[in-house]
Amino acid sequence: TTTTTAATPFDGAIGGGPCAGLSHCNFAGECKEGRCVCDPIWVGGNCMHLNLGPIPAAASPDGYAPGIYPAGALEGKQDTWTWGAGGVRDQHGVFHWFVTQYRNHCPMSYPGFLTSTHIVHVTSPNPEGPYTEHEEVVPSAAGNPVYAGQAADGNHLLYFTDYRYTGPIKNCTKNTSLTVSEPTAAEATRAFLLRKRADAPPLPPGCKAGGIHLAKSKQMSGNWTVEYDAAHGAAGHWDNCSVTNPGPTLLANGTVVMLFKLCRYPPNCPRGNDIFGVLTSRGSNYSDVTQRPRQTPILNVTVNSYTDSVEDPSNGWVDHRGTLHAIAHKGGLGLHTVSIDNGTSWWWPTKKTETDETLAALVYNATVHWADGKAVTMDHREEPKVLLGADGQPTHLITLCATRYVTHTFVCIQPIFKHE
Repeated sequence: TTTTTAATPFDGAIGGGPCAGLSHCNFAGECKEGRCVCDPIWVGGNCMHLNLGPIPAAASPDGYAPGIYPAGALEGKQDTWTWGAGGVRDQHGVFHWFVTQYRNHCPMSYPGFLTSTHIVHVTSPNPEGPYTEHEEVVPSAAGNPVYAGQAADGNHLLYFTDYRYTGPIKNCTKNTSLTVSEPTAAEATRAFLLRKRADAPPLPPGCKAGGIHLAKSKQMSGNWTVEYDAAHGAAGHWDNCSVTNPGPTLLANGTVVMLFKLCRYPPNCPRGNDIFGVLTSRGSNYSDVTQRPRQTPILNVTVNSYTDSVEDPSNGWVDHRGTLHAIAHKGGLGLHTVSIDNGTSWWWPTKKTETDETLAALVYNATVHWADGKAVTMDHREEPKVLLGADGQPTHLITLCATRYVTHTFVCIQPIFKHE
């Protein structure tokens, strides 16, 4: 698709910013004669923003805004709440979404996120809908689903976080007689410790539970097999704590590169800080993502630094230069990161790429646009993922959206345009 950048809520430029090398163009364009020339999906003077287009305006059969799951959520009409999703288009042109959904019609809460979620399979004929819910993919306290791709053995790979809590949960269904209170984080942690994989290292004191796990299937329509602790750190190392928020990239050689976030709790993280790390699979064994390509974290940030509060790495993609790209969220906005050595070292932007430092290198902002002129600024826009096209490049940005702080949550699916 070719378009101008009028729908992109940034400065409207397509390159032209000063540069002395690829890093000055955010590794999203070429530096030619001292000026950035952006790749087709990137805009901004220094190629710092995705070229996000408006969501097509055709409404759902019930008249609700398109590109929102569940239908009616933007209008406050849904009775099921979600917390992020991953997606893929199959060979028949059907779109498949793997959505974190709160069970029993309960809205988002903590610690409900640790105990009361599951992952469901949703399909649609178009990215903007209409959406049809199908089977449960992962039961019991599962979230952060990320579709990584189809492995050489035919299995589709869906990584996720799961506390493996199987106890009673709150029920918010109208007129129900079940009055179980919401489980506590301590109960979720106890459940995790009872069910963790035997060969995974024990967690040190102070670490919350979690883990990165895998659901695999050769059919999108079901028969998913769950393998717990597919990615974890090593005993005695800084990464042996609550490894969560998977951000996988399935490389052409079958290797899985896994970005992750470490828990923000002692002893490994000063409270309030984030640690970002990376693991890789043992060869093409996507069930054993335990190799450490580097001995230090990618990020071990301090409060008030530019990369403070960075989490939720997306699935990654490799561009025509061989650069690996991913997106994370920072305070509800998108931040771009790249690796030019298949995941060992990572480049993060600074605030010096343009005059308005508040916009520097933000991949997306909090406002979602529709083709009929509607625009909604979300209170939160997190859990970024990208839908990849047949060429392996992003065609849509998938985010968790929230209004009324985080009491009203849903999935937003917004197209990424290409300029000439």
